[in-house]
Amino acid sequence: MANCGEEPNIELPLGALQGSILDVQCVYPRVNDCEWSWNAEVGTLGVCLPNVKTARLFEIRK
Repeated sequence: MANCGEEPNIELPLGALQGSILDVQCVYPRVNDCEWSWNAEVGTLGVCLPNVKTARLFEIRK
């Protein structure tokens, strides 16, 4: 789980990729100001965003 304290800001369910080893990279913006982690066991991507009302674009590769 991404480290934002106790819980990530958001958990993105990616059930079709559950159990897969993935390479996840934040591709936009290039400034790396957020944390994320892939939980293959349950198929979720935990993301910690630096501010409310912000977004990131991730590239996910198997």
